[in-house]
Amino acid sequence: MAENRALFFFDYVDATSWVVELWLAELLPLDGLTVDRRPYELKPPPEVPLRPSDPEWATSRLWALPTLEAMGRTPVNPSLVPWTRKAHELALHAAREGCYAHIHAALFERFHEGGVDIGRIDVLVSIAASAGLNTSESKAVLDVDRYAEEVCEARREAEELGVRGAPTILAGHKRLERPQGFDELRIFLTSLGGAT
Repeated sequence: MAENRALFFFDYVDATSWVVELWLAELLPLDGLTVDRRPYELKPPPEVPLRPSDPEWATSRLWALPTLEAMGRTPVNPSLVPWTRKAHELALHAAREGCYAHIHAALFERFHEGGVDIGRIDVLVSIAASAGLNTSESKAVLDVDRYAEEVCEARREAEELGVRGAPTILAGHKRLERPQGFDELRIFLTSLGGAT
C-alpha cells in the first residue's frame, strides 16, 4: 500500500493536543500511514501569553481532563501558560539528535502533570539532560534561537493550509480539528489508507 502522510499540528500547553498525542501512540503505526508532528504555537510572541482563565484554553483543558485521568494521567492546575516557542525549539533539536519521542512526551508531561514552566530555558535544559542530550549544546541552541524560524515557519504553513488552532490533523484535503473521541480519530486515520 502506498504511504500516506498526515500533518499533526499541536501545542505543548494544549491539553487536547496531549490527548490526541496519547491516542496516536495507541493507534500508530497504521499500515501505510505516517503522521508528521508540526509545532503550532497557540500564542506566538509577542502576543500576550495565554492565561489559565482564558475561556478557550480552560474549555479545552476541562474537556481533556476526564480522558487524561482515565488514561492514568494526573493533570495539575498550572499557575501560568507559557509561550512554547522554546519548547518546540528543543523538540526540533531533539529530532536532529535522535531523541524526539522522549523530549516530545516529556514536554507534555512536565507541563500538564508537573505544572512546570516549559517556556524557561533552564527547565528545558533539564528536560534535555533527562533525555541524554548534551546540556551545554542544548542551552546554546536555545539561547541563539537556532530553531525559532522553523517553529515560525510551521505556524505560517499551518495558516496557509487553513489551520485555525490545535490540535488539527491534515491529510491532503481531509481535515480533523479537535477530535471529540478516540473512535473519531481512528476512523479518520484509517480513512487515509491505514489498515484497521
